Amino acid sequence: MKNRFIPYFGNKRKEFDNIDKQLPHSFDVFVDVFGGSGSVSINVKDKYNCNVFYNDTNQKLIRLINIFRNADDNLIKNIEEFNYNLIYKHKNIEEGKKYLDNLYNSLKHDDMKFIMKCFFSKLQLYLIQNIKIWQLPFNKKGFYNSPSKIYFDDYINTYSKIDEITNKDYKEVLEKYKNDENTVLYLDPPYLTKKITYGSSFNQKDIDYIIDFMKNCNCKILINPNFDEYYNNKIDDRIFLKEVYNKKYESRNKDNHCIITNY
Repeated sequence: MKNRFIPYFGNKRKEFDNIDKQLPHSFDVFVDVFGGSGSVSINVKDKYNCNVFYNDTNQKLIRLINIFRNADDNLIKNIEEFNYNLIYKHKNIEEGKKYLDNLYNSLKHDDMKFIMKCFFSKLQLYLIQNIKIWQLPFNKKGFYNSPSKIYFDDYINTYSKIDEITNKDYKEVLEKYKNDENTVLYLDPPYLTKKITYGSSFNQKDIDYIIDFMKNCNCKILINPNFDEYYNNKIDDRIFLKEVYNKKYESRNKDNHCIITNY
């Protein structure tokens, strides 16, 4: 099975090579403080012999990942069944939506209802803004795309690799590992320049807190934000700008990302 990540804002899957080049040569623990899709956590786990801890403040995202980590056979069977019914029994958008409405209203398994709202609606809108709109993978002719299946087995395989998942404020996570010299804290914080809120109130005071923490801790910290003047002005003899790079895989995106470390 291949790694497959929950579609989520700020996914760094295609930027892992940039991140990997700047990681320390050895470490015992890797903590993904703003975990998001978990792509960095999983790639680190696949490559390094270390414990990987994932954290995010989005409770629904945490719930979805934990469902995949702890999925039982009955849940998997039910998921496969309603996905099969969509592919082979309901060949147009209206039939598919009616099927989902009826199925959703009849379900008694809360995890199943939650998965339906995540994967058959606009996932990111639901996870951030609690909006449920059935959004089905139909083609322009109105037929269900049978190759567009949901790869639940891959999700289960992917997220079962994470050693621990927490749902804490980032400051609490930083303080926990402050004096651990063999721990790397990876921070991909919400972007101040984006209109997307991530359900977060993250602001410049938070950046100041993180930079100050980086200067006064024993653990190793790598932050991976959008590059702008505010971050650039924080660089000094204890904080190092390791790399600035463009997201070349997004042709319309002109933002640069950067990697800043305290080592």
